[in-house]
Amino acid sequence: MAIAVGLAMLIGSGGYWLRGRSAPFVEYAMSNPQEAPTAIATAADGSIWFTIDHADSIGRLRGGRIERLPIPGRNFEPLGLAVAADGSAWYTDIAAGAIVRISASGVATRFALDSAIVRLGRLAIAPDGAAWFADTTGYGVTQLKAGSFKRHELGSADEGPYGVAVGADGIVWATLQRGGKLVRIEPAGAIATFDLPRRGAVPTDIAVDTDGSVWFLQFRANRLGHLQQGKF
Repeated sequence: MAIAVGLAMLIGSGGYWLRGRSAPFVEYAMSNPQEAPTAIATAADGSIWFTIDHADSIGRLRGGRIERLPIPGRNFEPLGLAVAADGSAWYTDIAAGAIVRISASGVATRFALDSAIVRLGRLAIAPDGAAWFADTTGYGVTQLKAGSFKRHELGSADEGPYGVAVGADGIVWATLQRGGKLVRIEPAGAIATFDLPRRGAVPTDIAVDTDGSVWFLQFRANRLGHLQQGKF
């Protein structure tokens, strides 16, 4: 059955109520129609952070209004974004070959990797405040803590590390797109890999549930995947 969606009212600064069958949607337009929001994350104070491809700023939605916070340079495929407990936002800066932290007040700090060419995927923040990100350049997943990088190699660059998530227990999970695997990294550094049952599934984003089980997307297999707690 077709669902009619109509424009009900204009709110705030560029926000629109779009009413469907059961609940309203709200949209917030970019000031430049050529800009593409790329990654999104929520903060504990209710604000919403998002990266913008090919822009020289990062976005934050707060109090119903979009703010643009300047960043050191122009974004290119800023796929990784997460918000820490202190309200700061962390994101991947491929063009600069760096990870950038923006404080809640808008102060940007860049942490440059030591690689000439950088290819980065998703990013997550651990309970201890460390930033973890998928790092094809480093053949796996890299930790940024107290200003220092620590690489965890998971094979060759052809494995295609992409998704990253961290559970409340500090265990890091990642996806290897071309390798068709999930990766588990313990706080002490032990690494385990899990082959997916479907070849060519191409796992992308990954998340850890409150019970410690793992959910992930299988892009080519057109499926959600679930690895239950106690099964690994």
